Amino acid sequence: QSNYFRDWILNSTLTGPSATPVFMALHNDDPGEVGTGELRGRSYGRRAVIFQRVAPGVANNTENIEFDDLPEAKVSHFGIWDAAAGGHYLLGGALLVTQQVESGQALRWRPAELVVSMG
Repeated sequence: QSNYFRDWILNSTLTGPSATPVFMALHNDDPGEVGTGELRGRSYGRRAVIFQRVAPGVANNTENIEFDDLPEAKVSHFGIWDAAAGGHYLLGGALLVTQQVESGQALRWRPAELVVSMG
């Protein structure tokens, strides 16, 4: 794939002016091709994410992403969706470190901590 193609996909889906809003989800296993294993319970819900391009085919989050009052779970993966509920699973990946979350605990990502690569 060329850098142009990776950037074109990134701009069309996540970072460009015509990109649709996207939402981060937490998963307790590899979401595969359809987004399985998304957390449920307590006050869990997907969070809106704004991405910026930082290199050819690479983007990261521009603002804090905060998940509060989570259910007890092993969080090993994230997913990016095109809706706050329902919608379509777009992409995802493994977290660098699996998080064992206790009931009511929060997880947070600071700006630039969530990186998506189209390469």
